[in-house]
Amino acid sequence: MPNLLVCEAAPAHDLDFRRYASDRVAAFNKVQYDILKTKRPDLPVIHNFMGRYTEFDHYDVAETLDVASWDAYPLGHLAQSDEPEDVKRHYMRRGEPDYQAFHHDLYRAVGHGRMWIMEQQPGPVNWANFNPDPLPGMARLWAREAFAHGAEVVSYFRWRQAPFAQEQMHAGLLRPDSEPAPAYHEASQVAQELRQTGIAGTAAKGRVAIVFDYQSEWARQIQPRAKGFSHSAHVRAVYAAFRKHGVDIDILPPSTKSFAGYDIVAIPALFARNDALREAIADFEGHLLLGPRSGSKTQNFAIPLGLAPDLPSNLLDAKVLRIDSVDPTLEVEVRGGGGAVRHWRERIETRAEVEIEDAEGWPVLIARGKLHYLAASGNKALTQRIIDYLIAEADVPTLLLPAGVRSRVRDGFRIYVNYGSGAATLNPAADRIWLRAGHCRNAGCGRHRGATRQGRVILGTAVRISNRPAVSSQRSQCTPPVRSAAASIYCATAHVAGTLMRLITRSCSGQSSANAAALLITAIENSGVVATQAMLSHRASASPSSIPS
Repeated sequence: MPNLLVCEAAPAHDLDFRRYASDRVAAFNKVQYDILKTKRPDLPVIHNFMGRYTEFDHYDVAETLDVASWDAYPLGHLAQSDEPEDVKRHYMRRGEPDYQAFHHDLYRAVGHGRMWIMEQQPGPVNWANFNPDPLPGMARLWAREAFAHGAEVVSYFRWRQAPFAQEQMHAGLLRPDSEPAPAYHEASQVAQELRQTGIAGTAAKGRVAIVFDYQSEWARQIQPRAKGFSHSAHVRAVYAAFRKHGVDIDILPPSTKSFAGYDIVAIPALFARNDALREAIADFEGHLLLGPRSGSKTQNFAIPLGLAPDLPSNLLDAKVLRIDSVDPTLEVEVRGGGGAVRHWRERIETRAEVEIEDAEGWPVLIARGKLHYLAASGNKALTQRIIDYLIAEADVPTLLLPAGVRSRVRDGFRIYVNYGSGAATLNPAADRIWLRAGHCRNAGCGRHRGATRQGRVILGTAVRISNRPAVSSQRSQCTPPVRSAAASIYCATAHVAGTLMRLITRSCSGQSSANAAALLITAIENSGVVATQAMLSHRASASPSSIPS
């Protein structure tokens, strides 16, 4: 094993040891799985994983699991993360908007489509450098978001805050004196709302997929070449750029043999390709984004003879000749406006089309047909520009979401959550409504073009409705017309013509619901809008921030 060496270990040696250690974890899990299945073959076996934890290959371990779960601590994990300090300050009481969702989607993939939350943060924890109290409503938001992304169960750690021992400062649903803590009421409310809406089924298959690979994370740790360059960070950045448009995303393992059914697949920073992935890339008819550093090594951690990105010239005629790794605080502007290259860029020799280049003439994005290669890492603005370009090329429908608002489709319901610091305005979508009592009939939640349904505000404050279209013209989504901070609203339709649904919103200052604003939504096209009660449970005192949405 690589230990007590005079100099750093050979990269292949280090990677092989990490593979070996990961294999031992998977083998140990199988021993336990076999014992449990022998005793109770009728019960599913579950294991809880962690956020931002990549020490072993979770896909391999989950080969002998029926369900994957994870421990979701939005504030604790943010405090200990490598996110910039301004992001930590801005979201310290809410959690970073795409952190939870990414791990929900990752562990849904790890668990073969089945995912639980084993531990959900209910209040301040005790183990981070700083342990802020979540804003009112966040325990409810986090739970709803988990269910939107396919969770079967959301459980909390812990039931009662222990008045003794090491974790006595870790909050629970009950206080140390066994009286209800704030999250107790929020958990109860979510349970009631789930019963009322009847949401079930699984998370809808996304139009977009992203490949996440644990071995690529190890490879970048072993040979970073640029301090702080991370496979995980690149994947999460691409994920967040798609999610800001309301696009549903699936996470795929690197062993995926086919990308059929997806409009866009992104494979960021994958260090080496396997045979299954090469076949999937060659056969894929949608839009594919690779790089940077994808295919830069072989499975044995050597530079491929054909050089990166290690694809046949008939797929992408390009070679990476040289690497430029610089301090990420030094940026090179990209021509055409919209972002800058930072941290990593590659000198490319190519006969492919150069779609974007930086101010010094280095190719940033090249393409041959629907296959695209990103030859640099960039700031958030550049990442968003690249993803916006791909979405337009693939004609994927998007939602015009306010800053901080995210959404996901499950069981015909489109569920919204607001990580923003105040109330947000949603725009109703134009679509043809196919009716079934309780929710949209088709799994895509209103993907048929046709008659227009619009909400109309009779009286309202804090929560607003706009009549501007909320989706691209190619395809609309079943979008509810209202939205409040720290809450999600379920989109649904009912059979009764002319039905009015009264949405009561509780004011930010904690007034009673009797004094809260009332919104009346009128039904069009012989249908009505049915939604759960939307609670405006908090408004942050800080002024709007410049933090990107």
